[in-house]
Parts: sequence; structure tokens; C-alpha cells
Amino acid sequence: CLWNGEVFDGIEVSPEVNDGAVLLDSLSKDTALACSREEHIVSVLSRVRGPWALVFWQADERRLWFGRDYVGRRSLLWSHCQGVFALSSVSGPVGASHPSMVWSEVPAIGIFTVQFSATPPSDGSSQVSRHNLTLHKWSDLSEDTCTARLEASPYIELSLHPSLELSCPVGPFNCTVPTGDFLSSCVVTREAWDFVDGASAGKDSSCDACTATVPT
Repeated sequence: CLWNGEVFDGIEVSPEVNDGAVLLDSLSKDTALACSREEHIVSVLSRVRGPWALVFWQADERRLWFGRDYVGRRSLLWSHCQGVFALSSVSGPVGASHPSMVWSEVPAIGIFTVQFSATPPSDGSSQVSRHNLTLHKWSDLSEDTCTARLEASPYIELSLHPSLELSCPVGPFNCTVPTGDFLSSCVVTREAWDFVDGASAGKDSSCDACTATVPT
């Protein structure tokens, strides 16, 4: 497991314990009959609160997991060039063996999985193709949104998991700019108004953007 992140909440981590080690232990636990390994891993990653980028090798099913947190606060790059698929937290100098390798950010749209076969290709090329990458998307994202964010990586063909998604860790964001009608009905606290009024250094206390209702 390659972990670049911090666990603030969602998984219990003692102060003296490395959060990466705790996460690896959680991902690797035997789930018995409670749920599938795939469901268990998605559930664990859904609970993590904090910035993260992850690359996790699930040895029992030869499956590679990788992705970033909902906001994309940790770097994770990918490149697919001349039969070589690579992941990295930083883009190093262009190697002599792959001079045309181009890096781009892994979109923060969920967790990707790659299923590897038991027998590697005889020519030594990567098993990662356009057809065996699966995305467990964040639950609030539409398929169109995911597709749009993958446009910068044309070698990736999106294959969404039909049912298993990551739970969105945040509430809805503001999607529109407030209008004048909304601003004109703003109510500010007396403390906030006094702060603004004091900062204006004796200027007219009316607001250029709106007329606020000031509590008395």
C-alpha cells in the first residue's frame, strides 16, 4: 500500500500509531461472510475523512486500487505510453526509455481498480488497457461528470461499476452565484456590522452591493 494522506476521522487511529498502517490493516482484513472484499474496501475508503492519495495492491485477487480523496488534496499522477502504465505522486524527468511519457493528474472522481490476469503478457507489456479499468465513483457524481473529467486522459475508457460507489463525504456545494434579490435580504449580526463599519473608517455605512438589514 502506498499512502499519502492523513486520517482525521472515520477510522479510529491512536495518537501513537501511524495512520497509514491502520488503513492498510483495515483494507486487508478478512471480511468473512459479511460482504465481499470489494465491498469492504469501498466501505473503508468511504469512511476516511482527510486528504489522501492511495495505491493499494489486493494480492488475493490480483487487483490494483488507486485514487484520491473527494477534493483531490494529494497528488497522484498517471501515464500510459508505449505499453507502460505508471502511477506516481510526482512527475519526474522524462526517462530515456520512454521519451514521450506524459503525466496527468488522476481525476478525483472515485477509486479506480485494475484487474490483472494470473499470467503476465509474454512480451512484458502492461496489462492495463483501455478496457480493464473500472471506476467506483463518488456517489454524488454523474456519469457525464466523470466522463468530462477524464477527457484529459484519452487513453482511458470509462467503465463504471454498476452498483458499488464511494459515499460522498461532504454536503452539496453552492452551484450558483447569489443574485441581487438574495443579497438584499441578507441579515448580518450587530457584531459583524460593527466590524465592517469600523473598518470603513467613518465612510457611509451603506453597502454598495446590497442593503443589509441590521439588527438593533
